[in-house]
Amino acid sequence: MLLSENEGNRLKTSLSEKTVGILLLPDSPAVEVHLMVDCFNRANETRAEPYYDLVVIDRTEDGTFSGLDVHKYHSSPPDQAVPFDYIVVFGGQRRVGNLNPSDVKWLLYHGRKEAIIGAIGNSVVPLADLGLFTNTPIAVHWLSELSLRETYPKLKITGDLFVHSGRRFTCCGGMATLDVSLYFIAQDCGDYLASYVADILVYSHSQNAARQQRSSSDYHLSISDQRLLKAVKLMQRNLENPLDVNDIADQVGLGIRNLQRLFKRHLDTSPVSYYKHLRLWNARRLLLDSSIRISEIALTCGFISSSHFTSCYKQYFSVTPSRERRSRSSFHSVHPKHRESMRMSKSMAADALEPEKEHA
Repeated sequence: MLLSENEGNRLKTSLSEKTVGILLLPDSPAVEVHLMVDCFNRANETRAEPYYDLVVIDRTEDGTFSGLDVHKYHSSPPDQAVPFDYIVVFGGQRRVGNLNPSDVKWLLYHGRKEAIIGAIGNSVVPLADLGLFTNTPIAVHWLSELSLRETYPKLKITGDLFVHSGRRFTCCGGMATLDVSLYFIAQDCGDYLASYVADILVYSHSQNAARQQRSSSDYHLSISDQRLLKAVKLMQRNLENPLDVNDIADQVGLGIRNLQRLFKRHLDTSPVSYYKHLRLWNARRLLLDSSIRISEIALTCGFISSSHFTSCYKQYFSVTPSRERRSRSSFHSVHPKHRESMRMSKSMAADALEPEKEHA
């Protein structure tokens, strides 16, 4: 669909062009970077004159992003005198001590200026280290939420897709990168342009920053039974102090036997075993993605002692927690029988860990 002459004229404004700085740290997710760049480029193509000036600072050192369609491409931050309206940081969970000093200096300088600075996904970590998110609500991916809460207990973490507060914003990543890009296009150029760009990308977007991330249980398990979904969410919210299965059944409005039948029918396991598997997978994320002590991880994930945790972990993952941490292997680099998600619960035998009890 092409814009009519009247519609095109309606998009012309006297506002100055916005400069968007995109800092790519090591482990920047290629898909999310391309999503944002493409979204802003589509907005530029739609207007009578380009509105966004995209400047990439690439610290990945592997050439992955050298072909990005941007106005300027640098291997280090430009002179601090160059103004930016937006600065967006991509990358893995790298602490500020692992950043190049010039990057730190550049971020802190613009943090004191008028630039709107934001983090996509796990790049929130170095910006939090720099104090750029003090007293600011932040959005992170649900997989990283628990480890970030442990590492930064004072951060105000939400379950939103993205959060914009003053001169700071955060986004959980994934397809929400498009949501936050379209949100700023709407803020700068109007809802019409944002909706038009979304149509070009064949994307049904939301400009609602408070929209919640879809729960892993909704998506990965495709649970349609609302009673089972409620039970799983109760488990997810109570990992540190596991609920008694009888209490879960009461809150869901079922008898214990009916709850057990529900888990067996849809997930081919018992409530106790599923709850323990859920806690073990969260423990694994903490082992691989944080420096929290193993004894603290055991308590955080609801195990009564480090020895009990180690025993359960080794039975399930065929490796001890300490050896797992030393290997720092990929989250998906596990024994073949455990590579499938929790949706494929047939691989999770009910008796894999220990005899079933009333309390997980």
